[in-house]
Amino acid sequence: MRKRASVIGPGDEHPDPLIKIPEYPKVKSNYGGINTVGTISKPWMGADGLPGRQGYYNVKTWRNPNTNGWGGPNIFSGANIILMRYAEVRLSLAEAYFRAGNIAKSTEVIKEVRLRAGLRTMPSGALIDIIMSEYRHELSGEFSLWGLLRRTGEHVRYVKEKYNVTIPTGKDLMPIPQVQRDLNPNLEQNEAYK
Repeated sequence: MRKRASVIGPGDEHPDPLIKIPEYPKVKSNYGGINTVGTISKPWMGADGLPGRQGYYNVKTWRNPNTNGWGGPNIFSGANIILMRYAEVRLSLAEAYFRAGNIAKSTEVIKEVRLRAGLRTMPSGALIDIIMSEYRHELSGEFSLWGLLRRTGEHVRYVKEKYNVTIPTGKDLMPIPQVQRDLNPNLEQNEAYK
C-alpha cells in the first residue's frame, strides 16, 4: 500500500484514475504520452537519460499539471505540497517515547502506523532502526525525511548499513546560504563547506 502511494515503477499506472497524464499537452510533447515510467523491458530514463535513474519515480509529486492553472514545463502541479502528515507526527511520537525509554509505547505507536499501511507484523531489529525505516517508507520523497533521519543521530550509520553509502563528514548538513551570511556576519559557515 505504501509503495503504490509513494513510488511509480516501470509498467505501473498512476494510482489516481482522475490523473490522465498521457493526455496533458506537455507530457505528449516532451515524453510521448506516458502514464508510467516505461515498461520493465524499456524503463523511462528520466529527462537527462543518465543510467542509474531509470525505473522509478516519486508518484506523490506527479500530479495533474493543469491544477490551479499551472501548466509548467514538467508533469507537476501547482497544488499545495504536504509538508507534514499524521504518520510523521505519530512516528515522531514513537521516537520521543523511544528516547524517553518507554519502549512499549514506542512499539505500540509504530504498530499503529504499520497497521494503517496494511502491515500486521512488527519487523525485528534495533528499535531506532525500525523507526528510521518507518520514516523512510512513510515519508518517501518528502521534504522532512532527511531532517527526521538526521535528528535521530544515527543517520550516517543507518545509511551506510542499509545502502552502503558513506556520507562525507559534515555533508549531512547543508551549507548556510551566502545571502544569510551577508545579512549576519556572525554566522559561521558549516565546517564541511569552508
